[in-house]
Amino acid sequence: MRRAEKRGSILVVVMITLLFTAAALVTFLDKASNDLLVEAHVTVANRLRIDAYSSLEVTLGVLQDFYAADSGLHSASEGWGDPLTWAGWAPPDGTRVDVAFEDESGKLPLMHANFNTLGNMFQTWGLNQADAQHLADVLLSWMQQTYVPTTGIQPDYEQSATPYDPPLRPIRSYSELAAIDYAKEVLFDKDGLPNALWWRFHDDISLFNYPKPNINGANGDVLAAIGQFTGDQQQNISNYMSGTGDYTVNTPVGKQWFNNSSSVLGVVGGSGTPQNFQYTIAALRVRITVHELRLPPGRRRRSSGGSSGDPDDRHRRAHERFQWHFRRDYDL
Repeated sequence: MRRAEKRGSILVVVMITLLFTAAALVTFLDKASNDLLVEAHVTVANRLRIDAYSSLEVTLGVLQDFYAADSGLHSASEGWGDPLTWAGWAPPDGTRVDVAFEDESGKLPLMHANFNTLGNMFQTWGLNQADAQHLADVLLSWMQQTYVPTTGIQPDYEQSATPYDPPLRPIRSYSELAAIDYAKEVLFDKDGLPNALWWRFHDDISLFNYPKPNINGANGDVLAAIGQFTGDQQQNISNYMSGTGDYTVNTPVGKQWFNNSSSVLGVVGGSGTPQNFQYTIAALRVRITVHELRLPPGRRRRSSGGSSGDPDDRHRRAHERFQWHFRRDYDL
């Protein structure tokens, strides 16, 4: 009887030991799997980064060619909107590169905006005149040391729960708006998250330093606030640039752009203030995304730089499974 009990105790100890060993092994394998997955993603990202910088060099070369030929960049309608195709460059088999541009200088430059311009902009958002002027006042008071609020309302940041002083220099980040009196009430919701007006601020107003917005990249809010253009005039501008309606053109991409105020007046008539715009890009955002694709069986990756052939056929059975993305901003 004692021998049976002893044997049963040994079996229990062995079972418990096996149980803990199995649990430890599962934990180890799970962690090792995660570590290997992270390492694999890092390796892929490093490889795709090389393709991204290669495509960036090609893109900058194309932009420089157009810049030199036309004494500046005006609009992607000039033909540089697809720089990789223009240069005849293709990424390695198994990858796809997307290049996108954003004309940052199509926005109102905040550091050069005055009280009236900001007030006009905020009224295009639907704010009444008093609220628009109040918002303009607090922004300019935050940025300028000698500014005297037009509305007579001077924010007192020293009375805040955590006292602080306005920096008296241009805003460096859109998140900085959350610290500005009244602006944080208008541009953020009750939970402190950006609301619809914050996004309009982001889309209409730039923190970059250039004198005037580029009319070729301006949206409707900027055209209305800076150019004082009506809805019909804005539609004419849109038709002119897209080459539609009464402004059909036979250019390589079927579109056109403005080179000076006279060309604008020829479209909008005698009203408006086209002199408040410039006609070349001063700040261009380049977004490059590299996708790794799963090649069909038997296909091997090749180096970049050759002709792509038919991309639809080449990637017909490919599936995206990883991408690497970066953004670069350039002052021109």
